[in-house]
Amino acid sequence: MRGSRPLAIEVKALSTRGLGDGCVFASILFVCLSLTSSISLFACGSPESPKHSTPTNERPQSSTEIAEPSGRAAFTPAQLDEARRDVGDDPFEHGFASMDELGRAIVEGLNHKDRSALVRVLVTEAEFRTRLFKALANHPNVTQSGPDMAWTLMKNEGEDDLERALADYGGREFKFVRLEPKAVENRPGLVMHRRPSLVVETKDGRKEKLVMLGSVLDHETTHTFKLLSYRDTP
Repeated sequence: MRGSRPLAIEVKALSTRGLGDGCVFASILFVCLSLTSSISLFACGSPESPKHSTPTNERPQSSTEIAEPSGRAAFTPAQLDEARRDVGDDPFEHGFASMDELGRAIVEGLNHKDRSALVRVLVTEAEFRTRLFKALANHPNVTQSGPDMAWTLMKNEGEDDLERALADYGGREFKFVRLEPKAVENRPGLVMHRRPSLVVETKDGRKEKLVMLGSVLDHETTHTFKLLSYRDTP
């Protein structure tokens, strides 16, 4: 992140690389209060064995991560079934029909400096709490803490990153080109397109990769798409 911000709770993690897909795995060490840092609650490491994954060797810049510890499953089959039931068969509320449609909506919001439009592409609090939390939280400690803390931390950090994106990229008359995810993971009932770059064309015809997005979620049953959060680190 560009500078640290105070958060109520930080979960420190010891990160290691590798184990096939090149993602970062972490072991939870301890919880401490009133420290300054950013937090990524839904780091890579699917609770299921991914059907497909695009490897990456880049470690997230966030200094606090809650991820699946290497060498053991995060959830039981019963917990995975429960997460799938929560995700359900209904499409996302006001979801987009494709990744490109979602990307175009984000670019349009930037071009018009329309914060409300950029918020509308995000999963709602109700969707996060009732449908998505169990599928996205990939460590038992996160599940036990419940969705309240996870939502509050993600929302607060994402709002700050959205404000920076508007300040940096708003009103520049971009054309949407594509979204380029760093990796693709299967979660219960979802496909998670992790940390995509937003590729745009500038007024003078140059291509730029904007770093401002967290993960994009694809609802497996209906293939409706929404953005999980804004995040301004690669």
